[in-house]
Amino acid sequence: MARARPALVVRCLYRATEAFVALDTSAGFEAESDRRTIRLQWDDDPLMVEQWESSESGQELFAPGGVAFAQQLAHVNRLRFGFTPFNAQPVTVEFAVQGFDQLAGLVASTCGWRLAEGTAPARSVRLN
Repeated sequence: MARARPALVVRCLYRATEAFVALDTSAGFEAESDRRTIRLQWDDDPLMVEQWESSESGQELFAPGGVAFAQQLAHVNRLRFGFTPFNAQPVTVEFAVQGFDQLAGLVASTCGWRLAEGTAPARSVRLN
C-alpha cells in the first residue's frame, strides 16, 4: 500500500462554500450509500461521528455544512479526522488549523457570508 497525505480544503465555488478532505486514497464503501462515516474531534472536544458525502471518485469527502464547518475551523487549533480507506483499517489524520481564522474572511467575503463573532478579519493578501 502507498502512503497517502490527506489535505483539508475550504473553498468558495460558484458562491457556495465547500469544506472537504481530499484523501489521496479511496474511502471504503458503505452499503448502498454515497455517504461515508467519519470521526471528528475539534481540539479536545468529544469525538463526533458524522456522515459525509463522497465524491464520485471516492477520494474526497465533503462536510455537510461548508459554512458552519469553516466557522468552526476558525475557532480551533486542531482537527482530528478519522475515516476508513478502501480495503484497509480505519485511520486518523490530524490537521493543525491554528491561523485559519486569519484566512476565513477571504472565503466569507467571496462567498457572501459573515464570520462568527470573535473571528479575526482576513488580512489582504498580495501576490507578486
